[in-house]
Amino acid sequence: MTTVTDRELVGEDISVHLSAQAVKGVADTNPEFFKVRRVGGLPKQTKGSTTSSTLSNSQNGKANIQTSSEQGAELSTEVFKQTKDLLVAANHSELDDNTITDVDIAVTATGFTVPGNTITAGDFIFVSGATDDDNNITYHVDSVVGDEITTTPSPSSTEAAGVSITVASKKYSNGLTPTYFLGQRRQLDKSKAGEIAYFNFTDGLIDALSLEIPEEELLTATTTMMWEVAEESRTLITGQTDAAEDDSEAVGAENQFKKFWVDGSPAECSLKSASLEIANGYQGSAAAGCKRKSLGAREFAVTGNFVAKNYIANSSYWEDQFLAGARVNLAFEIIWSDGNSMVIQVERAYIAEHEQPSETGFAPSTLNFNAEENPVTGTTIRVFTNF
Repeated sequence: MTTVTDRELVGEDISVHLSAQAVKGVADTNPEFFKVRRVGGLPKQTKGSTTSSTLSNSQNGKANIQTSSEQGAELSTEVFKQTKDLLVAANHSELDDNTITDVDIAVTATGFTVPGNTITAGDFIFVSGATDDDNNITYHVDSVVGDEITTTPSPSSTEAAGVSITVASKKYSNGLTPTYFLGQRRQLDKSKAGEIAYFNFTDGLIDALSLEIPEEELLTATTTMMWEVAEESRTLITGQTDAAEDDSEAVGAENQFKKFWVDGSPAECSLKSASLEIANGYQGSAAAGCKRKSLGAREFAVTGNFVAKNYIANSSYWEDQFLAGARVNLAFEIIWSDGNSMVIQVERAYIAEHEQPSETGFAPSTLNFNAEENPVTGTTIRVFTNF
């Protein structure tokens, strides 16, 4: 075996890890990190400098002094299950778990009878355990009256109560509860203990997260993070551990991506692609003599676009929606091979722009939207999962 020390560093020698902090300002005792499955990007500190303006007739270069610093990352990834955790953190969400498993749940012609449910109209639910496997799908909740839940679509068949059925709905609505992260970049460096250099960052927030749903290929995401502090140490944090790595498959546009939903109904292949951006608009506040750049002045916004097919039976539909100033309830459904599912819902997408090509070839509508607060729920974007 040959010992090699002169090989150049490659991207695979670098890994990025995050750990949610229990308390802002301090690293958790024995923090548990999860590895970000990335395509590119890493946490790093940048320094700003100022050139001295002191007058001199020496005709030499003037002194440069470091005067500012900031720390951040732009992480490019494909979409995995861990993307849910990043979405939830970007939205400052808390879990509202309305899941219920019971042998008293019945499948009706219009939905489900779910005794004691806390589900509300407009939610998404994920059903499993029904005898007819065609009933074990994702539903939009149209209405709830007592124990009776009416859904779209309607179940494939009715079933009397008796078997154990799960109606899952873990809801994460955008809110005001931030998740701060420890960030850690691990880089092969044979000069360091354990041959790894640890770049540690404290008090990080997700400033923006974008999601791309293409017509074909893989879904992708970009997560932009900012940290208040870059630690000087290049060693691991005492007691740190690693969680089991996310081994879910990357989401493809044909298999794991299940469907678009528009206004509570499946879009039935009428939408082609979409993009979504969650922006928190954080600003860093510096102070002389302080290495911490505190983050604040949040300005939350959700924007995006989608491309819709124009069928000749009603080819002006989306242009008319734009001209009417319509608001669209838009959702994206993902199902992994193990049955874990996620729906990302923009509750009121205001159609701000409409474009339609006029050259040879297909002429779909491209619609840009700005998301508004839903006055009924008091929220803008929600994530529903069964895991």
